[in-house]
Amino acid sequence: MMSCRNTCSEAADLSRDTVKVVTEPEPPMPPPVLDPAELAAEEEQRQKEYYAQWNAAKEEADRKRAAEQRQRHQVEEQARKVAAEETRRAEEARREEAEAKRRAEEEAEAKRQQEAERQKRAQMRRAAIQSWLVKNGYSDDIHTPKKTYTKVKYPLHTAVKQGNIEITEMLLEEGANCNQPDSKGKTAMEIAKSQNINSSHEGVLDVLNMAIAAHRPLIGKATLGWGGA
Repeated sequence: MMSCRNTCSEAADLSRDTVKVVTEPEPPMPPPVLDPAELAAEEEQRQKEYYAQWNAAKEEADRKRAAEQRQRHQVEEQARKVAAEETRRAEEARREEAEAKRRAEEEAEAKRQQEAERQKRAQMRRAAIQSWLVKNGYSDDIHTPKKTYTKVKYPLHTAVKQGNIEITEMLLEEGANCNQPDSKGKTAMEIAKSQNINSSHEGVLDVLNMAIAAHRPLIGKATLGWGGA
């Protein structure tokens, strides 16, 4: 009885248990024996690839660096041109300003000299007229007539009658009225024509005609201070 239970139990346990098979590992394969020539060729190929990549990277870096340098040079050149143009314009403006100042000074000096010369001529003219007025019995005013019992005449009438071209011109420049009649109703022009014998008063007539054409009777009357109406 006892031996049957043990045998049956062992048989039942064997059906439930997993069978473990233990295999022996295979021995490692020996490394392949490479040909030294192949190894050298592979190393050479790796070196070529490495240097090719390195050269490509270097060339790309050099290209970028050259492009950046060209761009920097272009920016610097443009800035230099702008600065040079600004300097040129500033210098040109300074030259123009200096030239304008010089011209203004020259014009001012020329006007000053012209005015001084005009004043000098005016003084000489007035001195000559004053001397002539006194010599011919007139007052110091070219617009004040000389009166006698029967006649009234003005300095211009006397100068024209004398045929005095210089004094006639000076009196007109100082504002003498060539249309002013004397006591006989004659103007300076009419007196000159009546006295023009053998062209003796042609010069005076020319002066009177130019004065009338240029409206010169008004010149000098207000600026040089001659009195009278």
